[in-house]
Amino acid sequence: MRFMNGILFVAIYSACTACTAFTAYAGGGSGTEPGDYTPDRVENVTAIVNKIFNNYDGDTFRAYIDNNAYHEPVRIVGVDTPEINGKCELESKRAVVAKEYLEDVLAHANNIVLLNPGRDRYDRVLAVVIVDGHDLSQLIIDSGNGRVWRGRRESWCD
Repeated sequence: MRFMNGILFVAIYSACTACTAFTAYAGGGSGTEPGDYTPDRVENVTAIVNKIFNNYDGDTFRAYIDNNAYHEPVRIVGVDTPEINGKCELESKRAVVAKEYLEDVLAHANNIVLLNPGRDRYDRVLAVVIVDGHDLSQLIIDSGNGRVWRGRRESWCD
């Protein structure tokens, strides 16, 4: 164990190998949207976030993973947040708040771990994200900045 860029670094399993394991589970098909994740059906593979590059919205960020030289987009499993380019002004405003919340959580994190990382249909890393021992999707939901992913997009404009 060692610290790099303020983040605890423990090399357990490479993200690329983990992606292969998750893809084998997903079996192609309709993709690996957050609702497709079931922890009992995937072996517990882990990748470590070494440094956050930035975040796009309330459920996606870019990070350097397992000490790679390039940053990758990471989609947080189990949560749905409003879209920056939403379908209405209310959604876009809520998206900015959700983005700022995620940015704050990640900026103050000491340890960020990706459990069972795989790839979604947009080639983002799709993973359960654990921040300082807490499930990040649940933190976002509990803060009021997101909701449980139910397998499809739902309106934020109602």
